[in-house]
Amino acid sequence: MRINFWALVALFAATMNFAAKELPAQVRDPDKLVQLPAESMLGHYTILPNGNFPRPSLKQRHEDLRRGLANPKFQGGELRGTIGYPASASLGLVLHDDHFGPIVDKLTQLAPLDVNDVYKLVASSEVDIRAFEKICDFEQLRDLTLVVEPDIDGGAGSKALERLKELRYLSLACVDSCVFGSKRFCEAICSLSHLKYLTIPCEKLSDKDVSILATHPSLEIIYLRSRRPVLGRESLLALSKTPRLKELFIVCTDDVRDADVVRIAEKPTLEALIVATNAPLTCLEFLQQRRPECIYFFQPPLNELQ
Repeated sequence: MRINFWALVALFAATMNFAAKELPAQVRDPDKLVQLPAESMLGHYTILPNGNFPRPSLKQRHEDLRRGLANPKFQGGELRGTIGYPASASLGLVLHDDHFGPIVDKLTQLAPLDVNDVYKLVASSEVDIRAFEKICDFEQLRDLTLVVEPDIDGGAGSKALERLKELRYLSLACVDSCVFGSKRFCEAICSLSHLKYLTIPCEKLSDKDVSILATHPSLEIIYLRSRRPVLGRESLLALSKTPRLKELFIVCTDDVRDADVVRIAEKPTLEALIVATNAPLTCLEFLQQRRPECIYFFQPPLNELQ
């Protein structure tokens, strides 16, 4: 089974530059000693001091686009036996299917964990709706990176996502596909008032769906990944009004014009704009001269998983 390039990028970006420390020799709070099944390999964990895990810089994220990640791990250790951590810390988890069992079974085995202690979760194997609903039990999650089945964008998945009110970072990818997205899922995303980073496959989204996303008050980085152009001028117009937008990747139809791109490129908050389109855009040099501090990149759609 092949995971597409952008899925690997998302997983790599999600595990870069996180503050972590080794398991302390003496745990300050006995209540944070957790007994997990010793006989099964559940995954990996790290300690996140005070819940702090800074995102990579803009420059670092663009360097990461050239890399991939096969088996993400955290520095803390393996999720088996007894783990302990200070009351002031939180946990990051990496889960995947293997010969010990599927992700959904491992989530059941993690029941001894306090759901409020898990701030970050990465799943590097495909997550179905049952596993997704269990993941959303961790309602204090700040950072979530998943490879998902396409039906996650339905009513049940959208309802589960709405529970993650503290989420800051959401990265979703599908296996060998970008056929994903719905109006209901966009509405669920907009209910997450603290969300700043969003990357999702989007071939099922319409311009009207993107207009819903564009109203989000706190989104700063948006990657709308697609193998083929499905979003047009209305999407660019709507996203130009996203209050805090700093970085955008979008695959556009060939009816977009220089004026559409310039409108969003001149947004004062914008730091980077990547547009994949066959439209005959000629404004790149103008934008680079006008705002040399920003990153602008235009390319034709690759008709591959991006």
